[in-house]
Amino acid sequence: MRKYRFAYLCRVLLLAAAATLPLLLMGCGGAGSSSAASAQHEWVWMGGSNKGMQGAVYGTMGTPAALNTPGARFASASWTDAQGNFWIYGGDGLVSYGISGYLNDLWKYSNGQWTWMGGSDSPRQNAVYGTEGIASGANSPGARAFSEHWTDAQGNFWLFSSLGAPNDLWKYANGQWTWMGGSNSFS
Repeated sequence: MRKYRFAYLCRVLLLAAAATLPLLLMGCGGAGSSSAASAQHEWVWMGGSNKGMQGAVYGTMGTPAALNTPGARFASASWTDAQGNFWIYGGDGLVSYGISGYLNDLWKYSNGQWTWMGGSDSPRQNAVYGTEGIASGANSPGARAFSEHWTDAQGNFWLFSSLGAPNDLWKYANGQWTWMGGSNSFS
């Protein structure tokens, strides 16, 4: 029992630490970046709360809005696409105040606004595998944190396994997920 309390306390402390850092982005196509600051290699606060432990504001999936924001999180997968848009997938974090866990939400930051692009607005969601090698809008890698991830030469985003997931391999391209291989179960 003591071991679980310690693990929970560590998770809460990590989440609190991640949540207290404001969204700091430079050169991701945000409206607030200044060429003077970029030329001097300085950080520019682009948005987000300056208070810790803030939940997400999802808005309407696929629609950018000034009030949209991913909740506080850590251990998410992130990348920048060829157009300079910043992306975040999953992690361990908050969907609303007091509701936390592994996430499978996908966010894009572009032109100074966040867009919820896919996944659930609830934590601890299972993967939807579909058919191996076939892209589908219904596919989803499921909730996870600490994934191995990379982008290939064509700009596709790849995601492999993690805490909360089997050893599955996923590709995100053209707005859809494809289960590329690996196990789709924990057994």
